[in-house]
Amino acid sequence: YCTPEILVYSRLAQPVFVQTNEIPDIQALKGLSPNFIPVPIVSNWWIDNRLICPVAVERKDFDISMVSSWFVFKRHARVFAALGKLRRRGIKLRALLVGYAWIGGLTRDDIYRQAQYFGVSDQIEILEDIPWHQVAAELSRSKCHVLWSRREGSNKAVIEAMLADVPTILRAGFNFGQHYPYINPQTGCFADERSLPDKLLYMTEHHTNFNPRAW
Repeated sequence: YCTPEILVYSRLAQPVFVQTNEIPDIQALKGLSPNFIPVPIVSNWWIDNRLICPVAVERKDFDISMVSSWFVFKRHARVFAALGKLRRRGIKLRALLVGYAWIGGLTRDDIYRQAQYFGVSDQIEILEDIPWHQVAAELSRSKCHVLWSRREGSNKAVIEAMLADVPTILRAGFNFGQHYPYINPQTGCFADERSLPDKLLYMTEHHTNFNPRAW
């Protein structure tokens, strides 16, 4: 969408460089004004690798992790549904949820009730409002990280997980459906609603084959 500031900038004679990595956004900017020059980078590229490092753990005591606010669009419930499908197959994966409440969103109790609904509440641990410097240590306890939103811009938790050397499962079709180069055989994989249970199982069984931080 166009803010008043963007419309003002579009009328300037000088070039205006705009960071965007989504093809539809790039096309929209080019159509809006020839002064706009898209730069194929986004905000999650600016995470400082010196501040987020893997922490040595004796063993990975969680199979998956999610780092996000307690908003509906983060779709925790769909991940719980996938865990429920695996449980009915006799497979119980443990999940670590790192997050925080925000105005207009859900609460920690809401998230727990969602897990109860899908019969997996005994498989999750919820950490709320932990300091930012503790996130990498908590992520290091998991075998893979999951981002299951449909659309939300350039998510930073994906890169934070990779810097903690934890591979990521990203929902196929995320945002406009681009296959971002930072999701590859070294860093993680894409999954859709149907394949998520099997991809969760695969990633937890083969997490040592990935090298996201090195990539």
